[in-house]
Amino acid sequence: MAKLRDSTRSVGSVAQQPCHEEVCKKTPPPIPTGSCDYYKLRNENYIQRHRYDSKSSSDNPPEYYMDYGFKYCSRFRKETYDKLSSDGKRWLIKAFKKLQELMEEGVVKKSWVATIDQEFNDKYIQSDPNRFYTGIECRNSDFRAFAFATHPDAYDPEIMKTLPVSDLLTVMATPDIKEWLSGDTWHQAILVGERVAAGKLSEVGDAIDSAAEKAEEVFRDLASRFSRWGGE
Repeated sequence: MAKLRDSTRSVGSVAQQPCHEEVCKKTPPPIPTGSCDYYKLRNENYIQRHRYDSKSSSDNPPEYYMDYGFKYCSRFRKETYDKLSSDGKRWLIKAFKKLQELMEEGVVKKSWVATIDQEFNDKYIQSDPNRFYTGIECRNSDFRAFAFATHPDAYDPEIMKTLPVSDLLTVMATPDIKEWLSGDTWHQAILVGERVAAGKLSEVGDAIDSAAEKAEEVFRDLASRFSRWGGE
């Protein structure tokens, strides 16, 4: 792995602390994609770049990196992958990498514009992606909106249409119930679901029995997770 760049500036022999605005506006270095460690490396890179900044917290990177990105990348790899069909497995690996590539387009290239989530474009991007993405790691709420807006594009509904219903139900059952209580999760699920459903209607009639059985299993699992979460 390439050595992470230091965020300090030298003045003679003294390391001068840059102000919060300067640190936030500095473009992060690229991080290799394709592994769940991508999110850990992004998190660590943020901490290193901000560790000398007295006006911002080096231990407060975007929550999405570890609380969602790394968490669910790891869970889908370890728990969901083996339950999918061969087509589902290929789709999942492609979606993992695409999510990270789109994140790099925003965080590093400052250029990503959503293809599917036009509401995100209208609210945040408008006509100036560079303005929105400059310093986005220091704006947790904006970063979360950006990260979730990449999901529909990365999932590629056109490919999801070709997957068996059992794969789709397995994927839906993977996130914790508290994620489904989040407006961000529902919003991106609806955007994808609208496009996938149109291509699955002809299949539903043939798959209804097996799908219903799987759905019952899924909802029992969701109910169990909800009960555990509610007691925490």
